[in-house]
Amino acid sequence: MSDVLDYIPVSLSYRFQEVQANATNRLTLPNGGAGFKVPTGYAFHPRMIHAELDTAVTAQSIALSVAADGVAVSGLSVTLNASAQVAVSAQRPQVVKIAAGAVVSVVAVAAPGFTPTTAGLDVVLSGLLIPV
Repeated sequence: MSDVLDYIPVSLSYRFQEVQANATNRLTLPNGGAGFKVPTGYAFHPRMIHAELDTAVTAQSIALSVAADGVAVSGLSVTLNASAQVAVSAQRPQVVKIAAGAVVSVVAVAAPGFTPTTAGLDVVLSGLLIPV
């Protein structure tokens, strides 16, 4: 394992407008980019995800997960619903590793009947690049 001084902190901001019910919605970076590509020689270790809706949920829920190349990875996730418009989850490094070359993003799976579909979704994902 590398020295902790070799770790590079990374924070990513994602935005999605008009969440679709009964669908997997892939969030994008503010400029519309697909996500953060993990550089050669490193693995990305997601540490914290914070999600917030700009409109109150009136039915069902939406689950957000860290993704590699558009596919959710097990581990770090949050759920938003009528009782939780803001959610945060954290984990230790080394729990999930996303390999070099993969594009890190966030996917949001909205349940059938999720409303409002006009909701805007803001997500901050933080993690560490750790040399491999």
